[in-house]
Amino acid sequence: MARSMRPRGGRAPADTADDGSAMLYRPDIDALRAVAVLLVVLFHAHAPACAGGFVGVDVFFVISGYLITGIVMSQVDEGVFSLGAFYGSRLRRIVPALAVMVLVVFLVCHGLGLAVDDFASLRRSTRAALLMCSNIHFRGATGYFDLPAHSQVFLHTWSLGVEAQFYLVYPGVAAFVYRRWPGRLSGILGGMAALSFVLCEVTVHDDPAAAFFLLPSRAWELLAGGVLAATGWSPQSQAGKRGLMLGGLVAIVAATVTYGRVVHPTFPGFAALPPVVGAAAWIAGGDGLVVRPGLTRVLVHPVTLFVGLVSYSLYLWHWPVLVIARRLSVEPELPAWATGAALLVGLGLALVSWRLVEIPSRRWLATRSSGEQAALVAAALVVAWLPSQCFRTPFALTDRQAMLAAGATDRSTLGSGAILGPSDRPPRFLLVGDSHAEAVGPAFARAAVVADVPGRLFFGPTLINAYRARADARRAEHERDLRRLVETERYDAVFIVRRWTLDIEGYMPTEHPTPALDEIGIVHDDGAVRRTGPAALEAALEDTVAFLERHGVRRVYVLLPIPECRRNIPQAASVASLFHDEAAIDAALGVTETEYLTRHTTTRRILNGIAAAHESVTLLDPWPILGRAGGRSRVLDRGHCLYYDDDHLSATGSLALVPLLLECVPFRRPEDASTHGHPAGDDVGRPVTRARPR
Repeated sequence: MARSMRPRGGRAPADTADDGSAMLYRPDIDALRAVAVLLVVLFHAHAPACAGGFVGVDVFFVISGYLITGIVMSQVDEGVFSLGAFYGSRLRRIVPALAVMVLVVFLVCHGLGLAVDDFASLRRSTRAALLMCSNIHFRGATGYFDLPAHSQVFLHTWSLGVEAQFYLVYPGVAAFVYRRWPGRLSGILGGMAALSFVLCEVTVHDDPAAAFFLLPSRAWELLAGGVLAATGWSPQSQAGKRGLMLGGLVAIVAATVTYGRVVHPTFPGFAALPPVVGAAAWIAGGDGLVVRPGLTRVLVHPVTLFVGLVSYSLYLWHWPVLVIARRLSVEPELPAWATGAALLVGLGLALVSWRLVEIPSRRWLATRSSGEQAALVAAALVVAWLPSQCFRTPFALTDRQAMLAAGATDRSTLGSGAILGPSDRPPRFLLVGDSHAEAVGPAFARAAVVADVPGRLFFGPTLINAYRARADARRAEHERDLRRLVETERYDAVFIVRRWTLDIEGYMPTEHPTPALDEIGIVHDDGAVRRTGPAALEAALEDTVAFLERHGVRRVYVLLPIPECRRNIPQAASVASLFHDEAAIDAALGVTETEYLTRHTTTRRILNGIAAAHESVTLLDPWPILGRAGGRSRVLDRGHCLYYDDDHLSATGSLALVPLLLECVPFRRPEDASTHGHPAGDDVGRPVTRARPR
């Protein structure tokens, strides 16, 4: 039997609206909520074919804009609109479930020591989530698609921040315009949406994090729903409604399936149009649609509608459960069975939250006065916030766990330009490179002290005629500084340390969604030819070695790639130490020698070629020190982390390289010459431990 998506006289049930308006219940909107939340959940679960599932949030924004505008218009028409009543309804819907989730998740993370590596960050994000300004907090802390974000249990609350900030301004503006110029509301909202979209498209290229997290560049998505509500447009024919609704679904699904890492740097912006337009099309098509057998009946199946009803609680709970499960695992990727179990736990908690928190709190608070509601909501927020203020350090850490967690802050404190070793003489060697050079600075400082040989550290863009694809405004300045140092200080030796493979291969697969290679890849431009990829790296290193040789540098030491790990080591090891010994943690988090060599095949070929072409170049291989022959790389050593994240050596870890450095000419004492089989100062072109041919 056919039934309409918009039953006449039907009011929204309390557990979907609670707005005091006479808006008609729209089952198609609950179905769209279900689609949106499932896309987000599957994306967070790293489900196949859901690399673009993050667009579910954009769908939610359109729904919110549509419903809020409809509520405002309905209440203005009835003469009952009140900002106080509006904010009361929003707080009743949002705060109780949010406060309970934040309180429980904080206590679990605190009790299990899951934030031992950065407890202060957990406390800050807790406060931001409760104040509904997570979007502002995370904009300054991390990018949504960056690896560090994946360990933030409250990252998902950024979208609540966007909506809350929208609610602060929009209802009053919409009500004012609708009262004064009812026929102009859609045009004014459309103009505001256009301005926001232009700002978004401009900002996404200059400041992607701001474009992603902040309201000004997201408002157009909510305003798109507002424009649709203000116009009230929907096709007249049932065929048109059905076609529009299904077309909207196709647009949303297409974005979900096709979007991935290549889209991240430019999202939102034009890339957000398909899901936003698709959501608007679904809503417009569903208005008054008569459901008949077929896909539309499936979309409004009772199960689908129930998922839509619990979508808010499911959104709140699924992400922290996944993050906690991943933190408890030592695997680089949570196994499918564990991911499924985590999702079931998240669903169970969502059902409990919906039944015992969302519905009762909304109904009970609705019977209180405005003042009582405000006081009770504030009390709930304070209760959820207090533990993060009372517990300023992680709970009951074992000595072993605390030592491993300390690895996150065990970093080099040496700045660019620092003198390594004695400072009473001109530097004889230069350590140059990117953040990996900075990380190994303590090893060079120790070797310089042992050998009583002064040196200098310089890091930044440090290859001649080369730069990242996303140009660094200070690149030319850094290159001038490097040239000046080499020309004036006349070094005997230069050590080059970089994350070489990042230049040509990008990030590790286990680093998940990260900036695309066309942003971070190396570009070489000598004024005549512009190169990218491996050719750019080879040409840049060739130019750099030639420049050093022209200025009297007799020995150029190149450190082959430091083994990259599967996870953030202090973060993963500190939690894993509750259940596993050091050998098991090493085995789970390190990479095999085969994986290491495969990852760096092109890099090693290029570096071996440069070494073969230049007698001055010597390659230093860290694998015999940081890895085991035929085995895995080491990540721990006697209870200490060798890395402070997933690819940078900690200050402690860098010291493992000191014996390797002491074999190099600048640090070798004359009496050591016979040990090495050739006179000191005569190892030009000889590898200390040259890359093994593969």
